Amino acid sequence: MNMFEVNIDILPEFEPLVSTIWLTKVVERALSCEFNQDGGVLNVIVSDDETIRQLNKKYRGLDENTDVLSFSSLYRGAYYGEDFSNKIDNISCEFVLPPGIFEPIGEVVISYPMALHQAQNSGHSILKELELLLTHGVLHLLGHDHEKIEEAAKMTDAQNRIMAMNLHQ
Repeated sequence: MNMFEVNIDILPEFEPLVSTIWLTKVVERALSCEFNQDGGVLNVIVSDDETIRQLNKKYRGLDENTDVLSFSSLYRGAYYGEDFSNKIDNISCEFVLPPGIFEPIGEVVISYPMALHQAQNSGHSILKELELLLTHGVLHLLGHDHEKIEEAAKMTDAQNRIMAMNLHQ
């Protein structure tokens, strides 16, 4: 059985609008479908446009708003892809975690205002949009990408399969 530690941090202005329990279930569902290790730690931040814009500029060199950013502890690069040569190996030394402590998977940052805007434009709920963005972000953490057509098709298939699952399963 997979054991995941999911840490949720929501900016105060968005706390009444999003359930940490629900976000945790979205992450756990995606990880249980796609992650082939026994456990891990994943952080989620529900942020504002300014914060995500600053992160996008600092880490991707793009001075623009975006809906979701993923920072993987397992794969390197702006877009991690499924090329396992990009998998981060223990280059200089082996770091051993204490018993019961899971390896970090990464961090997903979502812009709540951008998610709300996209939900309104798509004609679905903000929860549906957050679920989509969070699932998408988790897939990036696990090495999925959408830069090439065949990669995009695999990622879309995984995303659709995960989204079709009932959160209570």
